[in-house]
Amino acid sequence: MDLPTRLPRAAPRSFAARRSPVRRSPEPRLLEQAVHLSYPGMWKQGSTEIGTMNHTRTIDLYEEGHLAAVPTLQPRTNLAATAGGTVALGGRLRKTWIGVMPLLCCLLFPAAVRCVMAGEALGPGDHTRVVTSGRHTRSYLVHIPPDYTHEQATPVVLAFHGAGINASAMVLLSGLNKKADEGGFIAVYPNGTGLANLVLTWNAGGLPEGISERKPDDVAFVAALLDDLATAVHVDARRVYATGMSNGGMMCYRLAAGLAERIAAIAPVCGTLAIDPWKPCRPMPVMHFHGTADRLVPFDGPNELVPKFLVFKSVEETMRICAAANGCAGKPKKTRLPDTVDDGTSVVRSAYAPCREGAEVVLFTVEGGGHTWPGQPPPNQFLGKSTKDIAANDLMWEFFCRHSLE
Repeated sequence: MDLPTRLPRAAPRSFAARRSPVRRSPEPRLLEQAVHLSYPGMWKQGSTEIGTMNHTRTIDLYEEGHLAAVPTLQPRTNLAATAGGTVALGGRLRKTWIGVMPLLCCLLFPAAVRCVMAGEALGPGDHTRVVTSGRHTRSYLVHIPPDYTHEQATPVVLAFHGAGINASAMVLLSGLNKKADEGGFIAVYPNGTGLANLVLTWNAGGLPEGISERKPDDVAFVAALLDDLATAVHVDARRVYATGMSNGGMMCYRLAAGLAERIAAIAPVCGTLAIDPWKPCRPMPVMHFHGTADRLVPFDGPNELVPKFLVFKSVEETMRICAAANGCAGKPKKTRLPDTVDDGTSVVRSAYAPCREGAEVVLFTVEGGGHTWPGQPPPNQFLGKSTKDIAANDLMWEFFCRHSLE
């Protein structure tokens, strides 16, 4: 893959010039020595090997778009990027293993102008970070609201994209950044794994055992992500929440079972339980949104249109399992909400209560709704209708504010 060869002239001119060890003429002006990092696989410049498995390298960004990878004795660490422009790599740099693509995405991501040492405090705005989980190098996006200060612990909402897209698409699809600015929380968009950091999925369950075992441990990745995030922002560890779309919603349920000691509540959208059994180590508040006309994750569970190898629960079974796990008594109380917009949809709220330790299980059934995010315009007609009678972002944030870890 040939990469762009120009770099914006945005850095201060006070950095000392040095010669790139990869491209020796002409001598470019060093913009900054960006980061010490570790990565799997092998970098090559043409036929010349310039990096090997698990070695640490320093990335230097030069005026003419050159990138140099040179050995260093600095300790291994992670990579982060701050907002404000673009970074391009020069010299037809190629990678022999797809596992490094999240790193390239960090350097090439439109919000990134420079890479900084992990652990550097982040301020308001949009950032891209890279973290190592197991043998995989993974990336995630961070949106920090304008009123954030490092002196005050701030809640975090993890937003997991659906299958076949990535974190950048999830930012647009969910519109969650606007709510983050209003509510004063940090919105975090992790990237799954897959093809070229673009067509990604989550190991959320529902796959044949042989396939699932070969996929990365995404619960461990989220744990590593939260550890890394806490080095850069002041996280309120009692108020970390998860939402997600479709396969990302399924990931919320898996996370609730596998990381309940760090996730205070979940609010999946269009994604049901895909693991069995589901037994969080404590009562887990759940708010779920789902359309009755969802063709990708059908309301009643897999049908003839769903690939036979995919297994997941229906919405009603998912809610019954959540209610039982949370010790909720009786049948749900159903309330039909006002149909305020003539958009071909209507909404019914079903609430299971009371539940143990103040937990809640709440379902918003969007009658006529498709595979969409309530309150947000659908990206295409194939996904179906998106209701304007409710806004998932408003409702889930109100829900999250009622729950925190002890």
